[in-house]
Amino acid sequence: MQQQSKYQANYQDLLKTIAIIAMFIDHLGLYFFPKYEVMRVIGRIAMPLFCFFAGYNFHGKPNFKILLWGTGLYILTTILFKQLLTTNILIPIFIGQCYLYYFQDSIKSFFYSGYCHVIALGVLWCITWGFVDYGTLVLAIMTLGYIAQRDFSNLRLALLISVILSLFHTITTFGFSDIYVIMTISLGVIEYILMIMKDFNQQISVNLRIISRYSIYIYCIHLAIIQFMFVYYT
Repeated sequence: MQQQSKYQANYQDLLKTIAIIAMFIDHLGLYFFPKYEVMRVIGRIAMPLFCFFAGYNFHGKPNFKILLWGTGLYILTTILFKQLLTTNILIPIFIGQCYLYYFQDSIKSFFYSGYCHVIALGVLWCITWGFVDYGTLVLAIMTLGYIAQRDFSNLRLALLISVILSLFHTITTFGFSDIYVIMTISLGVIEYILMIMKDFNQQISVNLRIISRYSIYIYCIHLAIIQFMFVYYT
């Protein structure tokens, strides 16, 4: 049997591509179609996927490229809208990498320690989400991904908690009507099923690497274009 190339796309690439598509729909709804709340509902599946894999794939030291892109995008957003807004998600992701780097020994020491970090970060969300996108919820879900990667027996539990935290954030902050809350929960359940359905490293036939591996650039460029069009063409 011919050996599959290590450069072939895997199931994680597929999930991250789904997240990118959901993110794009979400941002279009936010800026151009605010009446269509269903677009914002679809977008809710993006954050837990991005943040979980940000922690799951974390190795070594924090990537300052993420901070640079996030800061650059935030400066552009501030200039375009002429006011200080909540920072984009790249900045808390970088903070999450720093958190994992400095607390990795504590998180990996034993089962309960890692989840104590998640609980503490989840509680801090209520006072941080107004300053950075999703607040410390990003760090909590990244920590769950970090735990799952190093102990696969915790994968399903970590994914379940990630989805629940995301749903809690959505339901408590977005003010969706009942039908959209039900839809959000349903999409959360589907998202969980998709994430546990296959091994993340299982190779797939469609080459999506160029999309998933450049997700930072896609995020920054598409959001900059959308914001520019919103400010100057609406």
